[in-house]
Amino acid sequence: MARELPKRFRSVRYFDRISSEIADIVRTEMEKLGFPGLTTSHFEILTFLIRTSKPINMTQIAKTIEKTKPTCTVLVNRLVKEGLVDRNPSPSDGREWAILLSKEGKKIRKKIVTISAKLLSLQTWGISKENEDILYPILDEIYKHIRNRKGIV
Repeated sequence: MARELPKRFRSVRYFDRISSEIADIVRTEMEKLGFPGLTTSHFEILTFLIRTSKPINMTQIAKTIEKTKPTCTVLVNRLVKEGLVDRNPSPSDGREWAILLSKEGKKIRKKIVTISAKLLSLQTWGISKENEDILYPILDEIYKHIRNRKGIV
C-alpha cells in the first residue's frame, strides 16, 4: 500500500487546477462577449487598461501582468486584431507604443468589470473573509519565493 504524501506535496497540484479553472471561466465569459480564444493574459491587459483609463506602454503592461515585452506584443496584437485596443505611437517616446481601449473595448468595459468582480469575489473562491486574510499572504509569499529562485537546486 502506498504511503500518503505530506499535505504540502498534495497541495501543489491545486495551483495548476485553480489556474485552469480560472482560465476556463475567462475563456467562457469572453466567448459569450463574442471574443473566442482570448486568454487570461488578454483579460489582464484589458482590466489593466480599464483601471488606468489612459494610454499605457508595453513596458508598463509587461510589468503589471508579469510577462515579457515580446509576449505582451503578441497579446496586444491579438487585442488590436479583435478591435478591443488601439495602438498608437507614444508621444513621449517614438520607440514605444501607447496602448488604450478602442471604441469597441469601451463598449464592453462594464461587462469586463463585472467578470473581474465575479472572479475576485470571495463567493467565487468559496472562502470567508477571515480565510482570505490568511490565504493571500501565504500565496504571495510562495509566489515571490518561487519567482526569485533560478532553479530547483
